[in-house]
Amino acid sequence: MDLANRRHGHMETEPSDSPAAAATCPRWVMLNRHSHRQFADAKTTTSASSHTSTGHLFRVSFRLVPPPACSTFYSDWAGSDNVPNQDPQIVASHGDYLLLDVTLPNRKYDTIVTDYFLYEAGGGSVQPLPALSLLPTCFFPKAFQRGEETGCRATPKQRHLWKDDTGVLRRSSGEVTVAQLEVPKPEGWKVRDKAELCVIDTGSLEWELHREIPIVFSDATAGKAEELMAWWETDVAVPVGDRFLCFVDYFRGFPLCDVVALGLRYVPLPVEHPNGCPNFDDDRPCISCMQMFRNLAAAGAGAVRFVTVDSRCCCGAAGKSTCETGQFLFTVTTWTLSLDVDEEAAAWVKDGVLDCEEIWAMPGYGSLPRRQLTFPIWSCDDPDIVCFMVRNAAYRYGKDRKVWMLEIDIRSKTMRSVALYNNVEDQAEYQVAVKLQC
Repeated sequence: MDLANRRHGHMETEPSDSPAAAATCPRWVMLNRHSHRQFADAKTTTSASSHTSTGHLFRVSFRLVPPPACSTFYSDWAGSDNVPNQDPQIVASHGDYLLLDVTLPNRKYDTIVTDYFLYEAGGGSVQPLPALSLLPTCFFPKAFQRGEETGCRATPKQRHLWKDDTGVLRRSSGEVTVAQLEVPKPEGWKVRDKAELCVIDTGSLEWELHREIPIVFSDATAGKAEELMAWWETDVAVPVGDRFLCFVDYFRGFPLCDVVALGLRYVPLPVEHPNGCPNFDDDRPCISCMQMFRNLAAAGAGAVRFVTVDSRCCCGAAGKSTCETGQFLFTVTTWTLSLDVDEEAAAWVKDGVLDCEEIWAMPGYGSLPRRQLTFPIWSCDDPDIVCFMVRNAAYRYGKDRKVWMLEIDIRSKTMRSVALYNNVEDQAEYQVAVKLQC
């Protein structure tokens, strides 16, 4: 179903697989980005179906359970030929909306087609049932593609939306905005102080490309702009309230994007940023590993919260220990930043520090592995709750691999609950915090 048909009342959805599920629906869930193929015995609590741009009928379903247990995302291609090898994935989310990537072969042209769908969980008076809505394809080229050779026979290339640089924002008006940020590298050695936003709104259903949007730096960061942006890589887009998207580089900070005014203001993180390319620094994790140790999320409509898991030495100092017994020692630190105040007055407030020895001594931790916690995820329901992952010894895959998900109250320094991850072959690392209705 596409959004245009939906506005005229044509809705192709399926009702919840379990009508009674609403009574036990969790307030928020941790959902794996990658879907599983639907099996007949899979118990789901909500689902919706639609057709791809090539006519394939597919369905997405969810089995929702309270954190720290992980909910499951299913896809079903029953009745469709030549189904894709890559199952639907979550690109971005906000509230009860998910942006899904559905990639499949196009037999007619022997090509690969990628569709992007908005999944709305529903449950309200306006949208009582879940719905899948196909977004129009975007053909605006990225900055690095505009210099490629073109001609009268050139076929427009589809613009792909990546989980690293694409965000979803649910507006107070009921409309939904999808935006992708690009910070182009200018010719020569000029400062990367301008960005591009490719945006679509469900009210207009037309893609727009906004070029050369200035990134505004405060007095405190203006002198570091060149250094900060030289190695910029966006890791994730975080929605805040109904107006802002934070395009986060977990090393350096984030341009705070005002989706309404189309403005970008740079906000630093409360941690030291690396000089030069961090991939060449053996003392810091690589860019692709940063989400193992850091997470930023909304804290209400006008603030963000940030958490880091940092190695420490056996003597208590910062930095990884060189001795074998101290190689898994760490601290967890959390901060909050209000986005409602003037940019010069805004300051990160450190909420607390939790040492690994305190965590291991918590009632409920028991015989769990005394290893570094990873992949922190903020609760969508309680600003003091962070969920973590811990796995046994050196096992990453296979039958001997075990993964536990922990729910910790950072403020009271207590263990709320522990759950054994139930799919040892799955990638427990790729979880998204969402608020889906059953």
